[in-house]
Amino acid sequence: MKKRMLILSVVIVLAVAVFVSGMLVYHKNDSANSESEQEIAVDNSAISEETIAAVSVDNPLEADKYPEINELVVRYLNAIADGDVDTMVEICSNVTDTEKIRIQELGKYIDAFPEYNVFTKLGPVENSYVVYAAARAQFPGIDTLVPGIYCLYICMDENGDYYINEDTLTDEELAYIDALASDESVMELCNSIDEEYQELLESDSEIASYIELMYNEIRDAVGTALVSASSDDDDSEGDTDETVVAKSCQATTTDTINVRSSDSTVADKLGTIEKGTTIDVIEIRVNGWAQIEYNGQTAYVKTDYLEIIDSADSEPTNGYVVATDTVNVRASASTDAEKIGKVAAGEVLEWVEDVTGGFSKIKYEGSIAYVATEYLEKQESAD
Repeated sequence: MKKRMLILSVVIVLAVAVFVSGMLVYHKNDSANSESEQEIAVDNSAISEETIAAVSVDNPLEADKYPEINELVVRYLNAIADGDVDTMVEICSNVTDTEKIRIQELGKYIDAFPEYNVFTKLGPVENSYVVYAAARAQFPGIDTLVPGIYCLYICMDENGDYYINEDTLTDEELAYIDALASDESVMELCNSIDEEYQELLESDSEIASYIELMYNEIRDAVGTALVSASSDDDDSEGDTDETVVAKSCQATTTDTINVRSSDSTVADKLGTIEKGTTIDVIEIRVNGWAQIEYNGQTAYVKTDYLEIIDSADSEPTNGYVVATDTVNVRASASTDAEKIGKVAAGEVLEWVEDVTGGFSKIKYEGSIAYVATEYLEKQESAD
């Protein structure tokens, strides 16, 4: 079974999905970051003692060894500082619409990353690397640089180019990467950054206040932006509750997530919802939670791990494709996503665009959906 990359056991922030939701800074004790991480239902059962023991054998943590990896990391950091979604989509696979909003918002709060070092360990598959980028962020109007460490899984594509892998990973890959978090050299590096960061927060109230403000404003901006993604504007008309930003829409889970009895990470856990599941959302709240119905009762999940399903009317048709074989139609661009139907060989579909991960965005029964591009051929008309 494949799963989306989850959380490393020492709470190192992982690539765009969690990276931008937690301010890009690795710190074990930060409440905002820990809150988000608690809502991914992590399963470490695939990690065997043999895997953990093998991780560090002939695989030292090396600094600034690979120029191409360094170049990719610099582009990544610059894209964050600039709020450059286009570059992020180019260098990362599977950047969700919610993540794009976060990237744009985060660029308003970070000027640059003037200092960085890139540490690498060989990854679990050929031509892959687990990267720890120790970088210092420059905030507008603040002279002191803020330290952070960012964990990225970098792989090589079929053209020989490196990219940041945010797609589904095998259990073996997940186990390997998670086990690296217990490696002595990685722990030492992360702990040193963590200690420096915590000391900075304790000694500099201006920076601590700025980071708290940034968390809150990015969270609220993401919640507000989800309103426009919802196709059911009529249901929300006349609603004067400022804590609710959207009502009555559908969403797909981007990770296996916890379901809570109320909108708090300390509320009772009612169960979990698997990654790729399409759910009916009752309302989306500005505090970062969505209200849903779960097993006959009202429940809550974090909106960080929801992808709002767009209606077909919200996207232009940019051409047509014909299926070359019977192929599954999925709710999102992943082989783990919910299967919402099938198209037969010869069936013509309205094509929106190609997306990362080898999928095409198409229109299917009035909604936006995704089909593996290898089973499609473009044609000029619907005939």
